[in-house]
Amino acid sequence: MTHARVAVFARWTLGALLLGVVMQGCVEPADGPGLEPLPELHFVPTSAPTAARERGVDFEAGTALGVHLEWFSPPAGALEEVAVWRAGSDLEFDRIAAFAPDDTTATDFVTALGTWYYTLEGRGYDGRTRASSDTVAITLIHAANPLYPGAQATVGPSPVFQWSWPDPGTLPVFVVRVETLAGESAWISPELEFFEGAETIEVAYEDGVTPPDLPAGSYRWRVDAVDPSDPMRGSEAAWTAFNVE
Repeated sequence: MTHARVAVFARWTLGALLLGVVMQGCVEPADGPGLEPLPELHFVPTSAPTAARERGVDFEAGTALGVHLEWFSPPAGALEEVAVWRAGSDLEFDRIAAFAPDDTTATDFVTALGTWYYTLEGRGYDGRTRASSDTVAITLIHAANPLYPGAQATVGPSPVFQWSWPDPGTLPVFVVRVETLAGESAWISPELEFFEGAETIEVAYEDGVTPPDLPAGSYRWRVDAVDPSDPMRGSEAAWTAFNVE
């Protein structure tokens, strides 16, 4: 995964931006006779919160304010460069990173919680550029604090996962993920709803929630928070490693 923590090269100011509006202009020179139009870049659609394979624009697991970005690869030989642009609440887009055309993922670390906007731009070998019509918004909120199993704890095959939530007055839904240390999915909970604020939250293996049955070995787990009304608003806690005896 490539980190998009690089110098700012340029800035666009958009007077008014709505999600999904095309970033216009910046095609120099225009397509003319004998020139093939440059391909348009698109983000990979974001996977469901409980999907085994996480795709698209998503929260980055960890304590940092990270956003994971994934886009479709352009046709071979069509582009020299793929640029990622980001805007905050001021809706001023900064070009934050440029990638080779065969790179399709990046992680961008932002400065604060809140809503961030992303779009893409392709540049051809002849200097022409084409802005993408994809503009994706993602909102970062506080992450849960994993409590149990703690780091390197040894537990049985069906541990009861516990965590605390920093804002119990506004509970999202939660999804618990368990993976092997090699990154293979071992167990994913359904979306878990909690209707009363509490300092400590735990998975209750009832109402259709089947507990994991993990073979002996080493694993890691995390808890994701997702706004039930907006899957692009949420967070992912840092992974915690543990062992099953």
